[in-house]
This record gives sequence, C-alpha cells and structure tokens, in this order.
Amino acid sequence: MGLPLPPDPNWPAPDSTTADAMRGASELPLGPMFASDEDDVQPLSERLSLKSAPRELRLRDAIQCSLSKSDVVMTLESGGVQIDGATHYDPKIEWARSDAARAGFDPKLSASYFGTQVNEPPDSFFGPGISLNTRRDEGDFLASISKPWATGATTSVGYLPPLGYLYFPNGVNNQFNPIYSSSLAFEARQPLLRGAGTKVNLAPLRIAQLRAEQSLWEVKQATLAQVRSVEEAYWDLQAALVTLDAMEFVLPLVTEVVRIERYRAQSERATRADVARATIQSDQFQQQRLRARNGVVEKELRLRNLMGLEVVDGVRLVPVDLPTRESFTLDHAAAVANAIEHRPDLVRQRLGVRIREMEYDIARNGLKPQLDLRAIYRTSGNGQQLDDSLQLMSDFQYSTWTLGLMFSIPLGNRAAKANLRAEEQQLFRERALLRQATQNISFRLMDMIREAETTFAEYELALRRVQNTQEWLRAARIRFSNPPPAGGSQDWLLLALYDYQAALRQQIDATTDAGLLLARYNTQLARIEEAQGILLENRGIDLTDDPCEAVQRHAADLFANQATPPQIANRPAAPTQVEATPPMGRYSHATRYPQPPANRQQIMQAGHSVWQEPTGHSGPSTGPRPSNYSSVPRRP
Repeated sequence: MGLPLPPDPNWPAPDSTTADAMRGASELPLGPMFASDEDDVQPLSERLSLKSAPRELRLRDAIQCSLSKSDVVMTLESGGVQIDGATHYDPKIEWARSDAARAGFDPKLSASYFGTQVNEPPDSFFGPGISLNTRRDEGDFLASISKPWATGATTSVGYLPPLGYLYFPNGVNNQFNPIYSSSLAFEARQPLLRGAGTKVNLAPLRIAQLRAEQSLWEVKQATLAQVRSVEEAYWDLQAALVTLDAMEFVLPLVTEVVRIERYRAQSERATRADVARATIQSDQFQQQRLRARNGVVEKELRLRNLMGLEVVDGVRLVPVDLPTRESFTLDHAAAVANAIEHRPDLVRQRLGVRIREMEYDIARNGLKPQLDLRAIYRTSGNGQQLDDSLQLMSDFQYSTWTLGLMFSIPLGNRAAKANLRAEEQQLFRERALLRQATQNISFRLMDMIREAETTFAEYELALRRVQNTQEWLRAARIRFSNPPPAGGSQDWLLLALYDYQAALRQQIDATTDAGLLLARYNTQLARIEEAQGILLENRGIDLTDDPCEAVQRHAADLFANQATPPQIANRPAAPTQVEATPPMGRYSHATRYPQPPANRQQIMQAGHSVWQEPTGHSGPSTGPRPSNYSSVPRRP
C-alpha cells in the first residue's frame, strides 16, 4: 500500500502504476494523528517566526542606504559590525590645517600708537646739580605691512618715524616746539643659503596638502570596506535564506515519515524503535530549522546595522539580486598594478614617502649657514605741523638707504646634522615599508585569487550534488510511498525508509553547501576588488572629493623618484554604466546588478537560493566580465 505525501511541482509525475497505488492509498482512513500537518512541528518563538512582511532588497539599494545614512564608516569584521576610525570629518580637519599652513604667506598688517606725558623731578634727567625738572609730551604712531614670499624673501613697507610728535612745555624756541617727524621705510630681506628657494619654503604647505590627501585616502579605504561589508552581509543573508528554504521544504516530508511510522506501528508493521528513530530524525531537523531561522535573523540584523535601519520596522529584508555564478580568470600582474595605482593604503604610503622626501630636503637645507641680503630705503621729513612733515617726507628729498649681508651659523652645526640623519632614516623606513607592503599585496592577491578559484570549484561540485540529491530524493520518495503488498519483506520497507531519510539529509546538506559557497564566492570577488582599490569604481560609486583625481593629475611630480607600477597590457574599456541615481550626500551611485530575470529557473522548490540561470545570462553584471575584470579602469 502507499501513503500520500505533499505534492512537489518540480518533480515529474509518477507512472500509472505508482499513481494507481498512491490513489488507492489516499482512500485509507487516517487516524487522528494525521489531523494536522503541524501536529509534530514545534512552535517557533515570536522573534524566529519571520511573520513580518517581506520587502525585496536589491544590492544597489542596500549600498546606497548604507552610504547615505552613515556619518561614520561601519564595516563587517570578525563576524560583527565594527566602527571604523576614519570618518568624513577627518579630511575637513586636515584641509583646515592645510589652510593654516597656506596662511603663512599671507600679508601681515601691524599698527600701534603710544602717547606719553613725561613729568620727572629735578636732577632726574641731566644728573645731580641740574635743578630743572623734565617735562615733555610724546606721541608715536607706527604702521607697516609685511609679506613673506615663496623664495624665502620678506618685504615690508611701513610708516616708522623715530619720534612722531614731541612737545616741550614752556619751551623757549618756538621754531622747534612742537615738532612732528615722519619716515617711510621700504625693507627687503632675502636668504641666500638657508631658507632660500621655493622648494624648501613651499614644502610645509605641500606636506600639509599631502596629509589632507592621505586623510581622503583613509576615508576611501574605509568606504571600500563598508561597501564590501554590505555586499558580504547581503550574500550571507541570501545564503541563510537558502538554508532556511531547504529546511522548510524538507521538514514536512520528515514529519510525514514520523506519521507513517506511527501508522505502521498501529498496523503492527513497525516497532516502537522504528517510530523512535523517525522521531529522533524529525527532532534533529527541527533543531536545524531553529538554527537556520536564528541564522536568518542574525544575518538580517547585521545587514540592518550596516544600512542604518531600525532593529525592527515591521518588514523583513529579502535579497533578490542574483549572485555571480561564473568563474573568472584573473590576471595577477594586472591586479597588482591596479592595487599600486588605486589601493588606498599603498597610495597613502607612497604619499608618505613623498612627505619624507620633502622633510629630508628641509633638513638638508638646514645644514647651510644663514646668509641674508638686506636692503632698506627710508625717506624722512619733519616740521612744526604734521602736514608739513608728511609733505617733506613724500617729496623724497631726504632719503637714506642701507644694503648689507647678515651671516650666522652655529659652531659645529650639530643640531642640523642630527636632524638630517633622523630624516634620512625616516625616509629609508618609509621606502622599506612601501616595498614590503607592495610585496604583501602581491602575495595577498595571489592568495585571494586562489581561494576564489577553489571556492568556485567547490560550488560547482556542490551544485552537482544538489542536482543529484534531487533525483535521489525523488526516487527514494516514490519507493517509500509505494511499498510492496502486504506480506512482503519488512526489511525492504525499512531500507526504503533509511534511504529516504538519507536522501533528505543529503538534500539539505548539498543545498546549504551550495548556498554558502556561492555567497562566499561573491564575497571573495568583492574582496578582490577591494584589495585592488577599484570596488567603488566597479560599482559606479563616486566620492565627492575623490583623491584619485588629484593624485593622478600630479603623479609625475609626486612620484617622480619612486618606482612606477608595471604597465597593464590589453586593459579592457570601461564598462557601460547601467543606471545612475541622484547624488547621495557625499556619494553618487550606480550599479551593475539588475533585477532578477522573470524567467529564472529554480533548482529547488524554495525561492531565494541557488538559481539555475537561463542560457546566456551573465549573472549580476550587465555583460560578460573581461578576462581580468578587476583591471577595468576607473570611469573618467
């Protein structure tokens, strides 16, 4: 006799003999234990029930939401969401400091006025024996404008009278009482050795600007990690749904096996041990179901945290974008060249080497003695009226000029020599770190490429296991639901039960492995693009102040003394942008991931997992990726 099982539209209908047997079995009176399909399914807690309304979520929308809502960078490290130290406030701080360094060349205005009334007792000015008391009124007004220049020179022009106003009360000579004096002075000072030239004087300003550029690269590196983290959380949630779908699909079948064994025990065709074994199997599947649902909630909470969403908002997120299911041959040399050009930490270290080179130039200039050329030109005038004094000064009839050299050097010059040695060692250190970092990236990229290739090979095997276990489960289900007539071998039915339970177990394991491996493979592809520094460009995300543009414009000046990255041969053209969205604060965003095709073919009954792509579909990208897709250049 045969017993009814839940229909499966993905499996072919049985032949006429099997169908007749199943129709006959459907007429058997089933006891109270068959009254409800949920009798043997343990209830789930409210948090694991997943009763919230599903909301389809595209990867592009998840990335856009994460970038637009985060004031700080959130990354997925060690299985949890971490706060990165870099924020978008850091470049603003460094640019403000750069402006402060630029202000060192701004003109400076200074002015002062002092009025003095002198009334001293007798014998205080001319000495003992002179009984006259000292009385006079003085007024001094000084003003000047000075301007430092990139050559190290300083020029100034000022109204600098030695004594602007002098008045002696009770004076006997009215011709010089009171008297006003005026003086206009022009001064220039140019270092000839130490501190001379634009190279050493503009170095502090350029260093401040490079530090601001380094801060931008830090933010870009953190943003790369954030985008990669969103993708990783997205694919992890999709893999968790794969596992849950497999459990939800298999659990009713396992529960039906328990009921069949109970019915057979009532008919004295099975022992209590057979019922206990089937019940244990069902309990194990229910434990896995609880863990699977808990995994879905955990992965969704991680994604919500990265996206800046509320913990609970009445909906549950369901990823709908198709993961990449193609294998790519990655060119290691081109990937390393991309990393040297685009990877933020490597570019930051190259900028650090350039900063050390400038600091070394400053220290080497400090070895030179101080030799300054100084020139002063002064025109003067005086009179009993201020107007007369200023008129005489402006006629330039009475002028004085001074021209000379000033020389100084510390004996031994030990401080400058010590500073030069320190800066030299700092430069050697930065260059050594850059070489080692480049080598480490080369090995790391090779390791990541190897891991991705291995993961894809495992995924293909897991996918084949899924297909084979489906066929196995279909046949085992038919054999178990259509046992031989009464009086046949009981061992045959027991073996059919064992085979059916093993097929159920293998179905879950294969589907779970395939989903996890596919999620890991897509995450590894994102990590490879992150390691090259081109993840944002390949996702169509533009930073408002992208440091790539400034560095590439001035690469010849910045890295003239550094080793250039190897040339990339046969670099493919930039991909066509699929879709652009309005600017999101600091970001604008586009994506290569389209909506899932309407004619997608499932390889399992439940719906979010490993898709069997239609022929010619190229996965999440808009077209076939190049042989070295990671070497696609940035969009201009």
